[in-house]
Amino acid sequence: MTIPSAAPDDRTPSAAEAAGEASPRVRLPGVATALLVISPVFLFFGAVHFMATGPRGYFDNAQNQAVVGLVIFGVGVGFLLAGLVLVGVRTIAQQQLDLLRSMMRLSGARALEQDPAGPSSAGLGRREGGAS
Repeated sequence: MTIPSAAPDDRTPSAAEAAGEASPRVRLPGVATALLVISPVFLFFGAVHFMATGPRGYFDNAQNQAVVGLVIFGVGVGFLLAGLVLVGVRTIAQQQLDLLRSMMRLSGARALEQDPAGPSSAGLGRREGGAS
């Protein structure tokens, strides 16, 4: 019978654990994925609908159908732009999170270098007892 020891865990972390600790990822909202998937469909059908009414004197209401094609195309462009904006915002948020985490690690390392007693006395946690 083996008794579990209280020794520290000597195993090396897996790549997934190391990546999870290093930099958590900001997830892309599902609506952005939907917008980016649907936009080419609207762009294609809007362009086809508009181009099908090329000679606008060809039949009655050809001008109205051309406008409908342009509106469908415009919705596709709007969906594409909205999806790209959401991707850009996610990218900016991820960069800010990475920067904040690196600054926190750097300030934590400096605090440990200044006070070798440990993180509890280094001021990394909550400060108790007034302003510093």
